[in-house]
Amino acid sequence: MGHATFQNLATDMCRAFVGPRVQADLARLAEREGGLLTIDFLTGACTVDDAPDDGLAIGGELQRWFESELQRTTLRVEDVARADLAVRFSTYPEPVAQRERGQKPGTVVHFECSSLIEAFGREHVARERGQRQID
Repeated sequence: MGHATFQNLATDMCRAFVGPRVQADLARLAEREGGLLTIDFLTGACTVDDAPDDGLAIGGELQRWFESELQRTTLRVEDVARADLAVRFSTYPEPVAQRERGQKPGTVVHFECSSLIEAFGREHVARERGQRQID
């Protein structure tokens, strides 16, 4: 029933978030200085600290990515009962030591992601950490 494929997809969900797709929303997340972002990959809906946030582009972007990934396999979106991503994020100014070494100063957003796909009565979970610097 594609259990290994779903597990791989759960891992890829985290990586898709931590990668460059989130760049457009970094400044908006950094304004909050931290929180819990949840994304429903089936609808594209985002919440931050349990409040809906329609201003984030990442939800729709990841929904389209997820549907595209399913199409590349024999799996269908109808096979998926749930596909969620929970992201604990925090924002830190770049350390002075890095600025002194000539690196571009900026703010770094750190992520701890946990994805969950529920399909055919099984849950597939993955975790990933990452960070992105605001340009």
